[in-house]
Amino acid sequence: MPSALKVLTGPLQPRVLLLPERCEPPYVLGRSLESNLILGGPAVAERHALLTGEAGDHQIVPGSRGRTWVDGEAITGPRPLAHGDRIRIGNHTLLYQRTQAPAPGPSETPCACCGALLGPSSGKGPALRSLHLGEELICPRCVDSRLHLERQLDSYRILRKITNNAEEVTYLAVDTRSLERVAVRILRAERQADARVLRRFLVRALVGVVLDHPNFLGVRGVHVSAGIHFVVVEHVERSTKLEVLVREGGAAHLADALYVTNQLAEILRHAREQELVVAKRKKSGVLIDPSGWVKVLAYDVTLELERRVATTEAFADLAAQAGEDTERLRAASYEPRDEDEARLGRLADEFAEVYSVGRILFQMVSGTTFGAGSLEAVRKARRALRKGLELDEGPLAGKPEPIVSLIERVIVPKGPARIRTLDGFTSASKETFRLMVERGDLPAPA
Repeated sequence: MPSALKVLTGPLQPRVLLLPERCEPPYVLGRSLESNLILGGPAVAERHALLTGEAGDHQIVPGSRGRTWVDGEAITGPRPLAHGDRIRIGNHTLLYQRTQAPAPGPSETPCACCGALLGPSSGKGPALRSLHLGEELICPRCVDSRLHLERQLDSYRILRKITNNAEEVTYLAVDTRSLERVAVRILRAERQADARVLRRFLVRALVGVVLDHPNFLGVRGVHVSAGIHFVVVEHVERSTKLEVLVREGGAAHLADALYVTNQLAEILRHAREQELVVAKRKKSGVLIDPSGWVKVLAYDVTLELERRVATTEAFADLAAQAGEDTERLRAASYEPRDEDEARLGRLADEFAEVYSVGRILFQMVSGTTFGAGSLEAVRKARRALRKGLELDEGPLAGKPEPIVSLIERVIVPKGPARIRTLDGFTSASKETFRLMVERGDLPAPA
């Protein structure tokens, strides 16, 4: 068994983390995002300690800040590590192990990280599906830890985790060939055995490769390395999630609110044409860069599109490159397992999508959340402005009549001027901008 650190206490418990064969350059333990193993907590320094040497002959070197303990003793210089030594850094306790595990029997192949049985069933329940990492077999539960530890996947150096969901984990990474920062989406190891999940992952990746639209993150490639399926996508620097901007950003400049929502309407219109489902992820799956440009981070595909793409030669080629059985993936059921899966596999009503864009416009203009009294506040504001009265209270206080009128036409359920299509919203928002420039509510564009 390779040398490893078993986590006894701390947030990473109870993982077993493999060490590289040679710690060159030194293996960094600390709070910095550039550390090989990131350990949190106020008592952990940026570069708290270093591991040097090679398997079976490691030593730990304390940093200049923070205290490092080995077997209850605070160390002040390099300390050789022996099997069973306990390392304490902050509230993290790590057990150093370097003994050779007993040779497994023919039906008992243990995970090289945690020792869980892999391969054929052991008679104690179904065995885990193993993944090959180098010459080792790793169980699905340990893959994220191993990646987190070695921080290298093919030619991409992993910097930190960005986000995750039930099926994928997304990391910020650097392409070591071009030195470009990218996002790496990894299919969770425990989901790879599910043919439906893997098929949907590959279909979304394939659609992303051919989808050429400036408001969607560009997919740079689909890869398999060391048994891990991952997609490399464009990374937007200094971007903000739309949900955060809407919730915490306060009232936006009127021109910015129109600019963002106009892009959202165009994105949703294009997505409908391509059978992509983004309406249900309109906030959490959308990024805004510092210039106000919108980028779609996450989207789903309709079940009909998934079925068609899975029959193509391009899908067969991609599955073959990933080392997967194409026919097994194609034969897996397309029936939704639950209502959430069904909802994300079909297009929303266009009227509902227009309404969702209108709600975002209201929140960006007013700087408040859309709640039970919002519709009445819009009606009240519109009535006052029609009578030529000053609007000095409520979430739309001080806002010009054209923008209030646009919001009313989008979110108030009834009315002859109700906007019901995404194209209609785009046209109306451009007309609203023109009117506000004419009235002097907004400066003329340069």
